[in-house]
Formats: sequence, structure tokens, C-alpha cells
Amino acid sequence: MKQLLVFILFLLCTVSYGQNYIPLPTDTGTVWRAIQTDINYCNETQYQIVGDTIINSTTFQKIMITSIQRNPGSICRGVVSISPDTTNVYFRNDSVNRKVYFRTPNMNKDTLLYDFDLAIGDTLQPTYITRNYDTIVVDSIRIDTIAGQQRRIFVTSLSRNCPTNFEFIEGIGSNKGLLQPFTCFISPAYYLNCMSINGKTIYPDSTTSCNLITSLEDRGTKKVIQLLPNPTTGVFNIPKNENLNFIQLFNMQGQLVTSVPPQSNSPTRIHIESSLGMYFVQLQFKDGSVQTQKVIKQ
Repeated sequence: MKQLLVFILFLLCTVSYGQNYIPLPTDTGTVWRAIQTDINYCNETQYQIVGDTIINSTTFQKIMITSIQRNPGSICRGVVSISPDTTNVYFRNDSVNRKVYFRTPNMNKDTLLYDFDLAIGDTLQPTYITRNYDTIVVDSIRIDTIAGQQRRIFVTSLSRNCPTNFEFIEGIGSNKGLLQPFTCFISPAYYLNCMSINGKTIYPDSTTSCNLITSLEDRGTKKVIQLLPNPTTGVFNIPKNENLNFIQLFNMQGQLVTSVPPQSNSPTRIHIESSLGMYFVQLQFKDGSVQTQKVIKQ
């Protein structure tokens, strides 16, 4: 009986951790869009793979970074300004060791960006995105199916009391973005808005629009949809809108709380069953545009 139990545990470990590792994509045109926001500020950072380059006989993917300033307030919308593109940022996969490395021209060696070769209870080595903290521990590991592939998600936190979790996602980066730093602060909030490969959205799901923003053309000038009541005690309504395609609710850590299809003939009622605090409502329209609004449960 003891041998049978050991064998079953071995099989469980094999199923959970033995599947193929998924590295970050290297396809030209892959896009990550990350949001940094609080009540008076909204900035979106767009990362796009624009090819590859050779550094010390090693192939790196070149990343173009675009910073997009949006209108602040209760909703992140419109494009106020777009910064000049920066293309001197690179990353490379080390698939054998399940790691990703980062580099800029002023670095004389590679810097660890992600380490996916970890177990529960492990302490992370210092990386580019965790450089401000010394002790970050893997609290748990789960496996989610994203874009038809099973991916490990490493949930980490500081060993001291920290109100936010930072999740590393195989083949995607993190739930905060590609290069967004680990932070223990609730505000401003960071979260990965979306990721797409060859025009197909991979994260958070295939229904989310992840169009590449290339100009000051305002993709969010349509009338703002009002959320009522806001603040709320846990239930709010989104008015009927025939152009609305999908509704998603995210918490302050950028984690998806719920996804709701809009009602066609009546307002859509959203229930926040999680704890008190600020949430982000992402409204996706049939023309591919997106509005992100804040709602407060108190």
C-alpha cells in the first residue's frame, strides 16, 4: 500500500510539472499592453517584438516600447500623447533552464528577467522586475489553460506582509506586464491589459481586443458608459448598449474576477462578491475599442 501511494504521488507530480515548458513568444509583431493607473493617472505601456538581433553571438528579440498617456479620472480612455518609441531593449529565452534574460545596450551582461524553474517555497533570485526587493517567495503554483495550452502560474509575494500578489505566467510574462516591476503598493495599480501573437489575443482570453496603437488617433472617444451606482455596496449596473461586446472585471492585482456577456434588452447587472476596494471594469466594443473604468466597492 505504501509503495502504491508513493507511485500515485509520483504520477501527480509528473502530471503537474512534467508538461512541456512554454517560453516567451519570439514572433515579430507580438504585443503586450500594460496599464498603470490610479484615480488621477492612467498610462499604458505597449511592448512589441520588432525583430531580432545578435549580441555576443546570441540571438535576442528586439522590443519596441511605446508609452501612451490616457485621460485620467474614473475611466482610462482616449490617447493624450504617445512617447517616442524605444527599440534598444532586448530579451532572450533560455528554454533548457526555463529562464528569460533581459538586456539593454548599456548593460555588459545579461540580467535575469523571469525564472520559471521554481518550486513552492523557493526564494526568487534577484531579477530585473524584482530588483527592489530581496525576499520574494513562491507561495503556490497552479496550472491554467490559456490559449489552448496548459501553463504554470507562479504566485509569489514578499515574505513580509504585502497586500498584492505577483504572478509569473509561462509563455506570457507576468500579470503586471512584460517589464513592469514587482511592487508592494496598492496604488498606483499595475496590470497586464492584454497580449497578442500575430494579431490573435492570447491573454486574458481570445475575446479581448489587443490592437496595436500606432498613432494619436483616439480609440476611446465614444460616449462614456456610466456605471451606477458607483461607489457600490457590491452590485452595479451597466446600461444597455448595442455596440457593447463583452464585460470583464479585474481586481487591483490585475486578476480577472468575472467575465459577463452584456444583456441585449436590459441593463447588465454586475455582482462584486470579492472584498472591499477598487476594481477595474473593462468594456469591449464590437469595433475592437476598449474602455476601462474604475468602480469602488465600499
